[in-house]
Amino acid sequence: MVLKVLLSEKVFSDALSVALYFPVNGEVDTREIFKKCIDLEKKVFFPKTLGSDLVFLRTRNIEELTPGGFSIPEPPADAERARGGELDLVLVPGVAFDFSGNRIGYGKGFYDRFLKDIPRQMRFGLAYRFQVLESVPSDETDVKTGRIITEDGAIDCLAKEGD
Repeated sequence: MVLKVLLSEKVFSDALSVALYFPVNGEVDTREIFKKCIDLEKKVFFPKTLGSDLVFLRTRNIEELTPGGFSIPEPPADAERARGGELDLVLVPGVAFDFSGNRIGYGKGFYDRFLKDIPRQMRFGLAYRFQVLESVPSDETDVKTGRIITEDGAIDCLAKEGD
């Protein structure tokens, strides 16, 4: 179970604030992670699209999310916005990942634009093991994850690259 693996991660246990996503299209479900974060008194933020950007807004109750851009549930626009440097961990969805931390999303670049300012060791991809491939196509605008959390364990993408 992905939650159990995530709970064993030091970056997660040390995090005071966590960015999640609402699962769509068979992505790893984050609702149990949300509940655990709330139980642990972590601040939780969900993404909202603003033009071509993602902003992360504080969410205290998952029921307050309503369909937004691309029909993906988002927090209300007036929710507290994550300040620069506030997020200690960003959990990232993807269609596929590779062992170097490359990811394939849905092709709009929202996460890549947002993640470029987040230290790589604080970017965790969430995936089912079958979504992790030897390599996936990437280009210079793609932003890599530092770790991938699957139901079978964590994959350290930083060690693979040596950076």
